[in-house]
Amino acid sequence: HVCPPREPMAEVLPSFTYERCLLPGASVRSLWKEYALFLEGKGAVEDARGVLARASGVFFRDCAPMLLYHAQFEEAHGGLDAARALCAATCALPPPAIDAYLAAANLERRAGNTDGMRAAFAAAVDALRGEPLAALVRHAAAVERKLCGDHARGVALIESAIAREPANELLWDAALECATSAVVPAAAGAGDSPAYQAAAALLERMIAADSPLPPPARRRAWLRYQRLGDDYAGSV
Repeated sequence: HVCPPREPMAEVLPSFTYERCLLPGASVRSLWKEYALFLEGKGAVEDARGVLARASGVFFRDCAPMLLYHAQFEEAHGGLDAARALCAATCALPPPAIDAYLAAANLERRAGNTDGMRAAFAAAVDALRGEPLAALVRHAAAVERKLCGDHARGVALIESAIAREPANELLWDAALECATSAVVPAAAGAGDSPAYQAAAALLERMIAADSPLPPPARRRAWLRYQRLGDDYAGSV
């Protein structure tokens, strides 16, 4: 019953063994991955896709690592739309997770879809809070600056995050890092450059009387303001 008469036992026995192991071990995520890798290694991509579809669609449909693993498989084998759907399903899982949004953005970046990457970053700003939000916008601003050559867009993304969570000091830190990355520490005229003035204006907002930051954070901002002058302008 197990082996078709014209198919050698050695070809089907490993798959049969994996299926037998999944009866009691369906909740073991690594087993599904090993099974898919085995089939993929044999060149049976569609069979491997079916295994991962069972795993991510039935047994682990609320498990972000499994959904993202399946998305990577689909991307590697040309299933870009399926990978996008899996990333979207991962982003929809509660609570919002930075890994899901980074995976979605990186998928679009590798596909050459800059608009899709930016849409994923924007969705993350709407969904994330606290430290994950700050880490996300810091990464997104670096991508815009280094890969896309669009420093202003990175600044705008961080500002949109600050507007949503103005008391998050980590967001202001990310904004300051982004601003100072454009300042050239030249001896002559650095303090007069637009990049320096933008960084100084940001610090002015952080230490202002109506700043949303708590007093300890304002004091830290003042020390940074002094260092900015020492490093780039000689005085503030």
